[in-house]
Amino acid sequence: PEGFQHPSWPSKTMMAVWRLLVLCLVPAICDFQDHHGEVREWLVPSQELPLKTRGRYVVGKSGRRVLLACVNWYGASQRQMVMNGLDNQPASVMASRIVELKFNCIRLPFSLEMVLDNMSVPRPEEMLAANPELLGLSPMEVFDKTVTALTNVGLLVILNNHVSSAVWCCSGNDGEGLWHTERYPEQEWLRGLRLVARRYSKNPR
Repeated sequence: PEGFQHPSWPSKTMMAVWRLLVLCLVPAICDFQDHHGEVREWLVPSQELPLKTRGRYVVGKSGRRVLLACVNWYGASQRQMVMNGLDNQPASVMASRIVELKFNCIRLPFSLEMVLDNMSVPRPEEMLAANPELLGLSPMEVFDKTVTALTNVGLLVILNNHVSSAVWCCSGNDGEGLWHTERYPEQEWLRGLRLVARRYSKNPR
């Protein structure tokens, strides 16, 4: 909840991670190591990518079942155009903390408006206060940097076209109930998906 401060969470990092919506928490497999050489077995190793489905299971290249432990990092699909928490902690710190909490994948919602339109980050000095190197970048470029920070520590990223217009979804009259809207018809939706797929096609995670 906004403004909530648990007494056992003294750091801004923990408050930022609190904003992540937990989807599931189960163990997984991996070959990543931290700076102490400890194997982080819950991360999915590169040699298992790309993942695929076999019946009701997600499996790696070897055919071994992969269990996903995912969180949702929202913000970029809304009017602020960037993920929540970038005003409190560097993206790299957030990414490392997510791994430390034993998650192995993250869902990043985005809007078609961010992808297709020439947007700028509103109040960037405020929204990106803990990431000054991101000042002057477009929302898509900030999204790029965030994706890179997450995949650099071994996390898988699920790119989610959450809405068409950058708004808080959903209400009965916002027009965001389907994959297309009056402002962004189906062809624009497909164009946006193609652009995002091509943009990250060389990042296996």
